[in-house]
Amino acid sequence: MTGSSNGQVCCGRVPPPGDTSNCLVQTYEKFSKFTSIHLDCDDRRLLLSGYTKRCLILDVQSGAEVRSYAGIHDSHINISRFMQNDPNIFATSSFDSSVKAWDLRV
Repeated sequence: MTGSSNGQVCCGRVPPPGDTSNCLVQTYEKFSKFTSIHLDCDDRRLLLSGYTKRCLILDVQSGAEVRSYAGIHDSHINISRFMQNDPNIFATSSFDSSVKAWDLRV
C-alpha cells in the first residue's frame, strides 16, 4: 500500500524471485489531503484518512467504497488504524485531542 501527496492511493504486491508478473494490483480513487492508510487483518479493506474530518473504507479487490465516515471529529484526523485482530474495529485519532473507536457492524 502506498499513497502520494497528490492523493493517489495504490496497493501492490512484491512478486517472489523469478515471478515476472506485474506488481501493481489496484489503484483507488484519490483522497484529498491524504495522510494515513491501513489494511485490515484480513487484507480485504483499506482505511484512509487525512487532513479532513472524514475517513473512507475501500474494498481492496474492487476499489469500491465500503463506508465513509464524515464529520466524525471536530478537527483533522491525524491517523486511523484497524484493530490488529478484528477487521471490523478501527480507531481514529484527531487534532481535536480525541481518539475514537468504530465498529463496521453497527
